[in-house]
Amino acid sequence: MPPTIAPRTPGSSPRAGANRFALALASSLAAVLVVAIAYQFVRPEPGEAVGVGEPVVEEGGVPAWIQPILAEPDESQRPALVPRLPEGVKLSILEGREEVLVTDPWVYFRRPENRSRVLHWREHPDGEFVRATGVAGLRLTGPLPAQRPEPLIVLTGDSHMDGVCAEDETAAAVLEANLALRPGVEAVRVLNAGVGQYTFPHYLAVAWRYLELAPDVLVVVVFGGNDFGAIDSVEAELAGEPEPVRPAGYDQHIQRVVKTKLAGRRGGASLWQALNQVYLFEVQPELETRSVERSLVYLEEIDRMARARGTRFIAAYLPPMHDVREEFSRNLYASLFKELEIDESALASSNRVADAMLAGLEARGIETVDARPTLREWPGHLYWVADEHLNTVGHRLLGELLAQRLAEPRAGE
Repeated sequence: MPPTIAPRTPGSSPRAGANRFALALASSLAAVLVVAIAYQFVRPEPGEAVGVGEPVVEEGGVPAWIQPILAEPDESQRPALVPRLPEGVKLSILEGREEVLVTDPWVYFRRPENRSRVLHWREHPDGEFVRATGVAGLRLTGPLPAQRPEPLIVLTGDSHMDGVCAEDETAAAVLEANLALRPGVEAVRVLNAGVGQYTFPHYLAVAWRYLELAPDVLVVVVFGGNDFGAIDSVEAELAGEPEPVRPAGYDQHIQRVVKTKLAGRRGGASLWQALNQVYLFEVQPELETRSVERSLVYLEEIDRMARARGTRFIAAYLPPMHDVREEFSRNLYASLFKELEIDESALASSNRVADAMLAGLEARGIETVDARPTLREWPGHLYWVADEHLNTVGHRLLGELLAQRLAEPRAGE
């Protein structure tokens, strides 16, 4: 098994120098237009299904090399941090979402396999995109080969990695396409196991499952907007315990934000992608420290399991929109700050938890990638205004950044 990805020959990058500058300028101009249009015309409910596309179907049957993840898990090997759901417990995330999420014995829930929907999206260059899944609900760039790909990469994350875009536009697909241009790794495949609502316990569950394939690389993309704030409630539900108690007035503030309109849609998108966690850490500051501590517990366990399989593990950090486009976000969130009765300075918690997590990982000898510098350098907009998920340009930049890292040998090699 190759320990890293073969580097490209010097000077052969497909997006370098003048090309990158031209793309940056064009993206910047386009982003201004997109944001202006989005403020007026983005639908209150973006992502409405308007048709059926083509799913990724394994016409020759599911390849034998991926069969281990389709079998029932060996419960004797279940990590202690991935508890089996108590009998009769149904996760709240699944209620009313049976068409887009299914239960799974390894990772609790995932996308249904071999499904495809055409989703309306005004900000997308095409005005819509196809969201398709293949075997095990993975978002794939095409049918899997009969033989195990060399190298094989598994990437997971939350809805940002799942992607509010087409399969070939996700960061995972961009990573795959960029690596395939490098000599010796043209057959690379990236299994995109990202799913909306995933956080640290789910990332460990994904690692437990997909390390059965002994991949060459495992990438976990942590989203700084909500992954940390969700830990205590997710852990409680998975253990069959009551929802954590929040301070008096918490729910009322949240409901006011959900009903507030901004940028042609309701404030719920801003709440779930960033402000819920920001508000939580403002009213319960002890949870900020605890969430970092718990994140390190999960990521350290993933690293231990990956090392046992000889898999290179990378923990990448993806910031929320307000840590990339600060002035734009402050203006966008102005009315929401009033509803939550907090100051814009509360947004700083996202950077604090990111810095603390990355420092903790580096102290443990775990390889990291911080996407903040790369995304902040880009002059254009990198997140959809409609729901604050990473847009197609953001996916491209993240995928290229990961490809650049994988071209480098890991420390000690």
